[in-house]
Amino acid sequence: MKQTFKKTRRIRWLFLIVTLSAIFSCTSYFTYKGQEVAEADRIEIKEGGPYTGSWDTRDLSLDYVYEQKKDSFTLSGKVTFNKHIIYNFRLLDYFDLRVHFVDGSGKIIEGKGIVSSGHHVEIENLPFKKQFALPSGAVAMVFSYSGRASELGDEAGRTDYEFWESPVRRRIF
Repeated sequence: MKQTFKKTRRIRWLFLIVTLSAIFSCTSYFTYKGQEVAEADRIEIKEGGPYTGSWDTRDLSLDYVYEQKKDSFTLSGKVTFNKHIIYNFRLLDYFDLRVHFVDGSGKIIEGKGIVSSGHHVEIENLPFKKQFALPSGAVAMVFSYSGRASELGDEAGRTDYEFWESPVRRRIF
């Protein structure tokens, strides 16, 4: 009896260690912190402003205005979903847009959420306005998003469309 208790206890500890290791390794994976951004994808952050810009992908257009004064960074704008999403789907199951700040060596040092949709909301433009403390060493920014659009209807018969854009290019090999 005593032997079985020790064995069960060891298995629980092993399971806990493996689970915590997986969680902590995935946390850094999803934040992009420390990963390099291609120079062509970086948007330079200039002192002062306001400065306007746009970022277009297959799924959306992001029109933004930013202003940088000392360590304060204000970012506002609007997300407009492209026609292939608007014409084929009615709902956003979820949508999250993030800005990632990049240092002089091209590595991401911090990411912040800009705008999120609610759950199962009708697809429409998403305006936003956020103010952040600019991370020390930030000289550029990049954007990323993830979302899912769907038709109306029950789970069994509806079509979903998962879409995303990563700020980094992952090496397969």
